Amino acid sequence: MPSSGEAIIADRILHHKLDYQVSIWPVVRGHGRPLHLHSLVALKPLEPDHSKQRKKTANIERMPLHERREHIRYNVISDGIWRSFGMMWREADAQWNLGKVPLTIELPIEERNRPTLDETVFPELQVSRLLVLGPPWAHAELMAALLADALRFGSMDLRYQGFLPATNRHEEKRRFCVDRLREAREQLVWAIGEGPRLTSELTPEIRKYGRDPETLVVVLSYGQRMRLQAARVFDERVRWIDEAQLQLENLALELNRDGPIVRAHLDDADVCPPEGQPRGGVVDRNLVADAMRHLTAQVLNLLHDHRCAPAAAQWGDRFDDVREPGRSRARVPECASWARWYAVEELDAG
Repeated sequence: MPSSGEAIIADRILHHKLDYQVSIWPVVRGHGRPLHLHSLVALKPLEPDHSKQRKKTANIERMPLHERREHIRYNVISDGIWRSFGMMWREADAQWNLGKVPLTIELPIEERNRPTLDETVFPELQVSRLLVLGPPWAHAELMAALLADALRFGSMDLRYQGFLPATNRHEEKRRFCVDRLREAREQLVWAIGEGPRLTSELTPEIRKYGRDPETLVVVLSYGQRMRLQAARVFDERVRWIDEAQLQLENLALELNRDGPIVRAHLDDADVCPPEGQPRGGVVDRNLVADAMRHLTAQVLNLLHDHRCAPAAAQWGDRFDDVREPGRSRARVPECASWARWYAVEELDAG
């Protein structure tokens, strides 16, 4: 039985005797330590001159796009596999060198949901749950995945839960998030990087979750160029992004009145080539991956200092380049991005 999500998708297409060309595009980001964030799997029907198209494939291709997607999800791949791997349909304008492919599945790899282990790997830790909050496109999900890997915790990313079509998606996401926060499971890193509407609806639950002494909250922010890029990615006005960021800053102040909190900032200087260089001042997604990994190492250093994380030697291979023999903390390259630990009411005082 194939074990990777890409192999399972191809196996299910072949098992159902469907005439689709399966193309896989690994999306890898980063220079120092490349991370395979997710894979795009495109299903393109074979042209009649290449092979005679069987009736089952022809019948699917005659369906409207949303029906084709539903049929492949539920009847070919199966909803159980779809949800367990956290698959989602990429929008129909996904560009490939073979043209637009409406049936393109996004499959998380680095940012996948990790199951919570049965045993406690680091029993000396002073925290059992982390909640990473960020505005849209702050890469809270990547930080959560990297933290979970280093701590041997489970992780959960709100984006990859196989939610229903757009008409029900918002309510299902809200319900799902509320239910998971109320569970307050141990050995879990949870990421929420949503817009102002959903963040506002989740705020009461985040307050309760974040005030638990076993929980530590990390709140992300970013610079002006990342802010503009986020608005383009989500096809929203910049004020939509600003509203989400302001909500998180206010929430950080509230939570810090009852307990410690970590603030982490992804600075534009670390994600844009300098002016005068090719694409100077433009957000580079490879630099974003590098900067987020180094920012996560800064957060892990803080957690180690406060007995919430093990020494750097135990963080796993994602941080090989910032570890040094004999040092319990990572040596993060000099950068403008920063992470700070705020004791109770210290954030408000600053």
